[in-house]
Parts: sequence; C-alpha cells; structure tokens
Amino acid sequence: MVLDPHRQEVKIDWTAIKDRLNSVSQAMDDAEQLTPQQAAATMDARARRLAEVPETKLEDQQVLEVVQFSISGQRCAIETRFIHEVIREETVTPIPAVGNCFAGVTNLRGQIVLVVHLEPLLGLEITTKSHVQLLVLGEQRTELAIIVDDIDQVLRLRREQVLELSGGTGSLREIACGCTADARVILDGRALLQCEDFSIEENE
Repeated sequence: MVLDPHRQEVKIDWTAIKDRLNSVSQAMDDAEQLTPQQAAATMDARARRLAEVPETKLEDQQVLEVVQFSISGQRCAIETRFIHEVIREETVTPIPAVGNCFAGVTNLRGQIVLVVHLEPLLGLEITTKSHVQLLVLGEQRTELAIIVDDIDQVLRLRREQVLELSGGTGSLREIACGCTADARVILDGRALLQCEDFSIEENE
C-alpha cells in the first residue's frame, strides 16, 4: 500500500470517547435503580405528554366558545364567532304593523339594523326592560341584533357537553343546536340569521 505523504493523520481522542461511554453506562445504571414509585411516576409523566392534544386542534374540533346571556329568565348562549359587538343602553325605534318578534330597528354608525325579540321562539312572554342591551350578530357583516337581559362571561364548552333538546317548541328546535346539563339553551347562530320569522316580508 502506498501512503499519501500529504495526508494528515487524524488523531482520535480515546479519553473523551471513554468518558462518554462511562456517562451512558452510569445513566443506564441509574435508570435500573429507580424505585417502583419513581418508575411509575416516570411512566405517568410520559403518558401525560403523549396524551396532550395541541390547543388549536382542541379548539377546532372539540370546543365551542360561547357568550352566555339571559332572555326573560331563560339562560342562553351563542358562539362568539357570530357576535359582532355588544351594545348597552341602545335606542330601538319600533316598526308598525309587524309580528311580535320585531322590536324595531336601530342605527349603528349609519347602518340600520333590525332588532328582534327571541322570546316568542323560546316559548316565553316578552317582558318590558328598563334598559335595552343588544347582541349584534352576523357572519361576514352585521345582519341582526337581539335584545337580551344580563350578558355573562365567555365560556368554552366541549362539544359532548352540548346535549340534545328534550322539549321545547318547534321554533326553538329550529334555532337551537342543543342545551347544557344546567338547562342553558345553546343557540345556533347561523339558524338565527337565516330564520324566516325575522323576515319582515314573510310577516307582512
């Protein structure tokens, strides 16, 4: 064999390699010396890490984010994605000769928005309110406002917490996607926006 006179000799640091092997061996020995309780705790920690679901995936597939409120004593909620804004102490101008679902209209920064009562669809009597609070609803744009009483906090519900309605009128079933175990009605935002009861032409 002919050696290349220009080739540099590669020096191997055998001491460093030996130290690294000793470290690995020590780590393996330590793992074998874990008590049953320590081993169980380690396995539990690993299991929890494996069971973790990314938050974005949980939000997209398993959770409804809703705003809670009440209407004439009935507790309700609706997905936040359908709420454009919350307005307190708003003036509503009545519309003559229309159905009892229609409270009137209001002027929101130059846009005339229809304001409705949900009580008739919930099977409730419309009550007189000392002040008017509105939930302004829509998808791509403002489409409708509903009169509500107390507006509560935002809540995140797992979809399995939304139960099938066991009673209620046909109108309620058309605008609700379910209820919670504590009898809070979860309203279907899209169904509300498309509800024929809120079409003035249909009610003339």
